[in-house]
Amino acid sequence: REFMMADCTSDSNNTNNDDKLAPFNPTSSEAQMIALSLLNLQGNDVLFDLGCGDGRFLIAAATQIPELQCVGIEMDQIFHQRSCEALKDAALDVRSRVFFRSGNVLQSSNNTNEACTLSLESDATALFLFLVPKGLIKLRPLLERLVTKRKQEGMRIRIVTYMFSLKWWTPKKFESTTKGCCPVYLYEFE
Repeated sequence: REFMMADCTSDSNNTNNDDKLAPFNPTSSEAQMIALSLLNLQGNDVLFDLGCGDGRFLIAAATQIPELQCVGIEMDQIFHQRSCEALKDAALDVRSRVFFRSGNVLQSSNNTNEACTLSLESDATALFLFLVPKGLIKLRPLLERLVTKRKQEGMRIRIVTYMFSLKWWTPKKFESTTKGCCPVYLYEFE
């Protein structure tokens, strides 16, 4: 595959607050490290962060894992722009493997664009979700379709949630941060 630099264009038509999945709350460094450990990512993985905020998790992941490709989707224009700005400070190698999209995760039209052809439905092997329970419930149909598709393809997919569990599935593992005992859940499907 050929990779282009991160897409940091904005789509001002995606600001429906009814579709908002969570307020911005940055993921601590410790929680990021736990999530990365649980996901056990390799260079051939494609990690999606749905509601990626300022992009810190994906930038950290790509920095630590050579060849890992990352895609973040963020609905809030302010945080989308912050993620693009943060990416400018990353190493060139990282910048070539991390893509931020401005868009609504609930709208399938935001799966690909000209800068990055990686799609959630076709390419994701791992997901990171730091969303409130209401947001996770809104994503349930999408997550169930994705897991079903991966199983049919004989492919593995891992999902990590921070703070809130996916009540309809049983986590394979879970760990907590030392500060605040904040839970990080791993769901794995093969």
